[in-house]
Formats: sequence, structure tokens, C-alpha cells
Amino acid sequence: MDGSDSSPLLELGAEVLFWVGANDSVLDGMPSGQHVPIGRYKRNLLAMYSLYPSSIPTIFITPPPFRPEIWRDRDPDVTRAYGEAVKDLAKELGAGVVDSYKAFAGRELPPLLSDGLHLKPAGYELIFQAFMRIIRDKHPHLAPENMRNAYPNWDEHGMRIAAEKEGEEIRERVLGEK
Repeated sequence: MDGSDSSPLLELGAEVLFWVGANDSVLDGMPSGQHVPIGRYKRNLLAMYSLYPSSIPTIFITPPPFRPEIWRDRDPDVTRAYGEAVKDLAKELGAGVVDSYKAFAGRELPPLLSDGLHLKPAGYELIFQAFMRIIRDKHPHLAPENMRNAYPNWDEHGMRIAAEKEGEEIRERVLGEK
């Protein structure tokens, strides 16, 4: 893609979000075989980024913290280094970045992680809040309150009146009310 014609995507409120690295940062030599060297990880992110028009807003999310007492095939310092690689790349590209470690700072991990690695709703909520701060700061046109609906609201074409009338008819039939 050359990025020359992304206007239809932008009109729909498109953005690209990259959130990878928790498994890539597994320690080298672990049985899972998921380890990706940090240099290749960063090149892979850049390769994925290059698949999209540069005019489409892009946000990266760093690999999240985890509980090392449960996940012994990982090291917090290594995962943080992968996060730094994400932040460096985002800065080079002028993209937004959600720092998962910063979003989780000062909080106990058990309420945020279901199995010590994967997020619970409370963890996703923190990431979402950080994501929305970036949207509102760097791409305010993509904030929900600033976007137009792709389809009309249900109450904009007589649907509210029809629903109210149908509700009245049901009440009359079922409850004998008028």
C-alpha cells in the first residue's frame, strides 16, 4: 500500500492497533519455542506497520506485566525491554503508544490478570483508559463523542414512534391497558 487513498478508511474511523510481544519476550530456549529475538521483534512490528497507509492513525501497546512466580519462562526485565523497543519504534514512527507497565503502575497484579499473564476485565479497562487518552490527545476525531454514526440512530427515522406505538399495542393486548 502506498497510503495515497485511505480516505474511505479514515471516514469510518479506522486506526491500526498493534499489541504483540508477551509471547515473543519468552526467554530464549524455553520449551514453548515462542521466543523472538528483540531485534527481529522490532523489525516484525515495522513490517506489520508498513502494510497500512501511513495516513491511518497507529497505536502500539507494550507487552503487559505478568506474575513471574507463575510464568517462570519469562523475566520482567526482558518483557520491559520489549516494551521499550515498542516505545522506541512508536516514537520513530510518530505513532501513539500505550505503556502497559505505566497503566498498571502501583496496582496489585492478581485483580488484573486471570492466570498471571492474560488480562481480566479490570486489566483491559486500564489499557482501554490509556488507549482512549491517546485517541483523545492525538486523534480527537476518532473519539466516540466526535464521530458520526455510520447508520442513523434507531430514533431518527420514526423508529422511536413505531416502538412506542408497538409497546402501547402490546400493553393493550396483554394487560388490557390503554
